[in-house]
Amino acid sequence: MNLPDAAVLIYGILVALGGLMGYLKARSIPSLVLGLLFGVALILSALFAGAEGGLPADLPLWLVLGLTVLSLYRLNLTRRFMPAGLLVLLGAIVAVILLTAR
Repeated sequence: MNLPDAAVLIYGILVALGGLMGYLKARSIPSLVLGLLFGVALILSALFAGAEGGLPADLPLWLVLGLTVLSLYRLNLTRRFMPAGLLVLLGAIVAVILLTAR
């Protein structure tokens, strides 16, 4: 597994675990649903994007950018670093890794 795929896979796992944590700590159903949806989508895109007959090669980048923009919006609303600020920071790092690997 190359660095971009590993970065997206780790990011996806962290997003899914973060959604689960948000639900367990604050009983936030939106956190659980979005965390698991984005987490699973990121994990699957890391494993199958670009494969012959698989998912589009740009899918991981679009998922990362979409979640980063959504998190940036949430950070602007709440003005609290956790969890939105952390997702923006991690998303930016993963996006840079994906863009430099092109």
